[in-house]
Order: sequence, then C-alpha cells, then structure tokens
Amino acid sequence: MWRIVLLGLLVSVTATLMIFRVRYLLKFLAMVLYSKVSPLGMSGSLPLWARYYLNSDDYEGPPPGIGQLEETVKILGYSLVAIPLALVVMVLFFGSG
Repeated sequence: MWRIVLLGLLVSVTATLMIFRVRYLLKFLAMVLYSKVSPLGMSGSLPLWARYYLNSDDYEGPPPGIGQLEETVKILGYSLVAIPLALVVMVLFFGSG
C-alpha cells in the first residue's frame, strides 16, 4: 500500500513541477541528460533547448521553439492531473453503491 502512496506522491510532484515550474524541470532534465558523464553529453553536440537551459550559448531571448516546448510540457502536466482526477470522479459517481 505504501508503494502506491509513494507512486502517487511522485506523480503529483512531477505534475506540479510540469505545470508551475516548467523551466526548472527542463533545466534539471538538461543537466541530467547532457552532463559530462552521460552518453548524450559525451558526444559534444547539444540540442538547442539544452544549450538554452544550460546557458552554454549567449541568447538575446529564448529561441523560437522554447515557448512551444514549455507549453507542451504544461499540457502533459495538466493531463497527468486531469486523467486520474476524472477516473476518481467517475468511480464516485458510477461506482457500486
């Protein structure tokens, strides 16, 4: 039972970060995926979004695709919240009773 609670807590924290702290989450993801010890980071070529969040290049503003990436992550966060919530409401309304 405690595993389900732990999994639910992990999903809720991830969804909260995906909705409210998108830049923090993407920066953390870029740091993990493209660190010096990871196979992706050893290749030397970083994608545009990772270079932006790791501050490895000078930008006057965010590149064009960054806004779309952040909106996509927010939509995924909303769906991580909405789908389980809809299932709980459905069980409450249509469950055996």
